[in-house]
Amino acid sequence: KVLLGKVLSHAQWGSIALLFVGLTYKSLGGSTASLGDGSFSFVLGVCLILVGCFTHALVNVKNEALIKNGTISPKILCAVIGVYALGMWFALYACGVIIPERNGQQWTWTRESFSFASLVVQDAAAGVPMRSGAAWLGFVFSTAVHAGAFFSLLGNVGTVSSGIVKGMTTSTYVLISGLTFCGVDSSYCLTWRTMTSGAICAISVVCYSLATTRAKAQAVASAAEPVANATPGSELAAGEAIKPTGTEESLRQRMPTCTDDQMVGG
Repeated sequence: KVLLGKVLSHAQWGSIALLFVGLTYKSLGGSTASLGDGSFSFVLGVCLILVGCFTHALVNVKNEALIKNGTISPKILCAVIGVYALGMWFALYACGVIIPERNGQQWTWTRESFSFASLVVQDAAAGVPMRSGAAWLGFVFSTAVHAGAFFSLLGNVGTVSSGIVKGMTTSTYVLISGLTFCGVDSSYCLTWRTMTSGAICAISVVCYSLATTRAKAQAVASAAEPVANATPGSELAAGEAIKPTGTEESLRQRMPTCTDDQMVGG
């Protein structure tokens, strides 16, 4: 509302809250951290995730404002952000640092933990007909398609609707991973919690779509109501004559006037 001037209806806010409940339900179920020894790490991780989500949402709101104002097109914005992300990654790699990743009980964050030679190694796991190199190329391609689709949606339907779609996409990731990798790793298998979470997210998306359609219909009806009420002569007071227009007044002044004697003589 502050940055874009948009106001959501109560039904739209309820759908967003329902989506948040569905995602939280799955996240809490998948957390193995206890509130005993690792309480500080757990709280720190939750805080960092919330800060990251808020920053990500704020950036998308600003991106939508840039697109709506015509400052930049969705395609160019997607390309700029992609080039910036790649540039940052290669800059970190040149400095001997990579994006931190947890491997078992240890964190790997140095350049020695990643080698481009690993992309051509025959390291396909049992039951997975794809090695790391092919998986990485597929990931890059799908990420590019995802980024293009997201920024296109951002310019057409806005940040909130795009966020709803991303929430549904996350649930779809979980369901597809469960169906694909359950035979390889039991941690990917679907449970009642994951299926319930996916169902809640799907219902929230449907509710938000219906609420948005209803809100747009009400906005159109409200905008058309003043036009329908503006009937001809509705703004004239009783007994008030219609004033001539500027063109009519100009023509009247140019026409010769006749007196009553002239009219009788004629």
